[in-house]
Amino acid sequence: MMYVFGLVALVLAAGMVVLFAMLGELSARVGPGSAPQVESSVWVLTDVALGGVPSALPAGLSGLNGLDRLDRRGPSMLLVLSTQCRTCTSVGEQLRDNPDLADPATIGVVVTTGEASQGAAFIQRYNLGSIPNHIDLDGAWMRTQFGVNFSPTALVFRDGVLVSALGFTSVPALRAAVLDAAERVITGDEPVAARG
Repeated sequence: MMYVFGLVALVLAAGMVVLFAMLGELSARVGPGSAPQVESSVWVLTDVALGGVPSALPAGLSGLNGLDRLDRRGPSMLLVLSTQCRTCTSVGEQLRDNPDLADPATIGVVVTTGEASQGAAFIQRYNLGSIPNHIDLDGAWMRTQFGVNFSPTALVFRDGVLVSALGFTSVPALRAAVLDAAERVITGDEPVAARG
């Protein structure tokens, strides 16, 4: 009986990882309102718990600016990637081939996977070990903390609060969009509530 339960749990865990990756691929191909994302590689996600504060930070993400509520050093981004997502592989390649895109003080990576060894291999393959990272088994931490169910997703935090969630396919375009939005908020060209 114990083996049957273990097998069922393993199948369900694998199913969740595959579902997470499939939703990520779908979101990369079809953006908001079912319009294909041809021109833009960054779009706002609405089904995420904006205003959320992580109840606990995984050890691998400590030290990331802005993720801790007491840290006032500025915004940070968590890139949520999956080991089963083709677009996430492209994002990993972008980060590996352009290490200046990932400042370890402001960008961290959460890798969702069914097995810790697959997550560790993903981090190693794309040289992500030098930036804050966390292997999220079955995407459980992302789902329970922020309602994130697909990848790739970029979560933007300020003073420990989730202020924006973005779908993306290009890390340079993502950084440009986040910097532009931050500049508009700082200069007063955009109300804080409209950040994203």
